[in-house]
Parts: sequence; structure tokens; C-alpha cells
Amino acid sequence: MNLNQGHPMKKWFHRYRISLSSRIEHVLDQVENHEAVVAAAVKEAQQHSALARVKLQRVRRDGETLRQRADQLATEATRWEERAADCAATDRERARECLRRRRMAEEEQARLTHEASEHERLEQQLTADLRRVDERVRELQRRRHTLAAREQRAEAAVLTAPGEIGLLDDIEDVFERWEGKLTVNEIRADLDCDSFSDAFTQAEDNAALDAELDALIAGQAPTATK
Repeated sequence: MNLNQGHPMKKWFHRYRISLSSRIEHVLDQVENHEAVVAAAVKEAQQHSALARVKLQRVRRDGETLRQRADQLATEATRWEERAADCAATDRERARECLRRRRMAEEEQARLTHEASEHERLEQQLTADLRRVDERVRELQRRRHTLAAREQRAEAAVLTAPGEIGLLDDIEDVFERWEGKLTVNEIRADLDCDSFSDAFTQAEDNAALDAELDALIAGQAPTATK
């Protein structure tokens, strides 16, 4: 793997940054709900950050595999050298083959050690990039909350501005009309429930009924005498 040509993960970071920026600009041209746009962008950035962490873990595992294989090859090279020494006196052809194997192991070890070193450098770069992304996301969230609070304060302040005071006056008129209507209804209800007046009315009604009863009794008395 040639790391000097650009690691796929670094290219992925670059493509993602360009794609995200273009999408944000497009959305901002279409809508005015800036808080919603920023919230969506932050959420997408967090999702891609999580995906980048998964890829970084793969890079780390690959680097660890390279280092382990390089260590194995170093052990193999030592073993082939010992074998060459053991059979050099009795079988030089076998001894030469052992040295060839040692050379191959050393060359492969050197290659893998170099790749492992490049992997480690890439891990450090990607880790630093992720830290910057996370800090940027936190900064965007802080700015989002600050600007949202400022927007709410500004909208509230508009209601008390000289050009908007009529709106509050209209609302005050609504309250006055509402209260006036309730007052009229309350007075009417109090009049309808005037117990003092009702007592006189009831007494007068009872007196009229008593007079009718007295007249009825008086009219029936001669008939009862016969």
C-alpha cells in the first residue's frame, strides 16, 4: 500500500468537507430557518465523525497487524541465520538457501516496518483531524444556542419598538373589551340573583294567592250552609 499517494480516508475527509459545505449553501439559499439548517448540519457532521472514527479504528488495526508481522519476520530472519550457521560446515547449499531466506525476511521486515511507521503517522494525523472536527462541532453548537437566544430576544424587543407599539395597544384594547363584557355579564348575573328583591316578589305573589283562596272559600260558604 503506497501511503504517499494519499490515504483513502484523507480523501474521504476532503470530499465530505466539500459536499457538506455545498449542501449548506444550497439550503441557506432556499430557507430562512437558520437554526434548523445549523442543527441539521451539526447532526450530519456528528454522524460523519462517528463514521470516521470507525475508519480510524480500522487504520489502527492495520497498523498493528503490520507491526506484528514485522516482528515475526525479524524472528524468522534470526532463525534462518542460525540454521545457516548450523549447516554451513556440512551442507553449504542448504546454508546458502538459509541465508537467502534470511535476506528475504529482512527485506520484507524493512518494508513492513516502513509501512507501519507511515500508518502510525497517519493515525496521528487523523486523530488530530477528528479532535478538530469535534471541537468545531462543539463551537457550532455554542454559536447556534447563542444566536438562537439573540434571535428570540430581538423578536421580543421588536414588540416594544416605536414602530410596533400599535400591536401592543391593539392587544390591550382586546383585553379591555373582554373585561368589559365579563363585567356586564357579572352585573346581569348579580341582578338576576337579587335575593332581597326576590323576597318581596315572593311575598307579593303569596298575598295574591291568599286573596284568591279567601275569595274561593267565601264563594263556597253559602252552599255549604244549605
